[in-house]
Amino acid sequence: MRNKIRVFKLTAFALVMLVIGTACSFGYQAQTLAETTPTADMNLVNKVAAETVIAQFAALTEQARKTPLPTYTPLPTYTPLPTYTSMPTYTPNPTQTAAPTAVVAAIPVVAPISQPVFAPAFAPGPQIVAVSGTYCNTGPGTEFISISLLNPGQASIVTGRTTDSSWWYIQNPLSMDSYCWVSSQTTLVNGNINLIPILAAAPVVTPTVEVLSVSFQASFSNLHNCGSGSLATFLVINNGNSPFSSMRLSIENLDNNTTLLGPQVDNAPFLANSNSCPPGSGSLANSSTAFVGTTVATQPPGANLRAQIMLCSQPNLGGDCAANKVNFTAP
Repeated sequence: MRNKIRVFKLTAFALVMLVIGTACSFGYQAQTLAETTPTADMNLVNKVAAETVIAQFAALTEQARKTPLPTYTPLPTYTPLPTYTSMPTYTPNPTQTAAPTAVVAAIPVVAPISQPVFAPAFAPGPQIVAVSGTYCNTGPGTEFISISLLNPGQASIVTGRTTDSSWWYIQNPLSMDSYCWVSSQTTLVNGNINLIPILAAAPVVTPTVEVLSVSFQASFSNLHNCGSGSLATFLVINNGNSPFSSMRLSIENLDNNTTLLGPQVDNAPFLANSNSCPPGSGSLANSSTAFVGTTVATQPPGANLRAQIMLCSQPNLGGDCAANKVNFTAP
């Protein structure tokens, strides 16, 4: 209905504009006619113009009436959007159940078989145990020759002592059928010392022929630098019947009774000359000469020092051994 009203209004507006345009045209023509025909009857002219306008308006009106209105095309029916469908609620996977822990049968603990403890078959009396490396001498004093030694923790049977118990007479650990003396300052006695007899006239051990089969002479050579410190070097001459393969060396200060080094064990002690530095050779043949040495802390010039040198026929102080003491003065 609204569309029809709108079409009618537009048609009426067009007719009015047409009439106004026509009137203006006839007015212009009438004026022109009046100007060119001054004697014409102006009333007649106006009448003719009005009738013409009315006739044209009537014709246009009739034409508009006869012209059918356009068919109304309705707007398309509104189709609503589809209803929003929510996503399905997330359902978590079922929790996995841990596999049952495997039960391992306990391994039975087998009790160790107790081994029988065998008591020594022969324990005639108190024993001596070396607290540190200890030389065993031919007599009860440092002035005697060392013919054997005890390593720290090594034990031997005690068979006698001096009156003041400062020296112990023990079984030689390198020769079970001979004896020698060790100092109480580097050893401990296990047992009742009152059971140990006092040897009033301390026996001086005379080395057997077997011990003399390994023999050497030693003397101080020099003190020279070998990088890590000063090396005290000694000349050794093998005048026995067997070669030497290992050495044990220690140095002490006689002025203050302190040990400067050792005892130190060396399986390659033999140097080619007096200015060589360790390591050396592992063998000194009989009737041969070599040098041995050890690094020592610097001592005051003129200090009274003593080196104790032991050479053995097999590595690690094995086999037959011989020992010498060398007194010398610090240069």
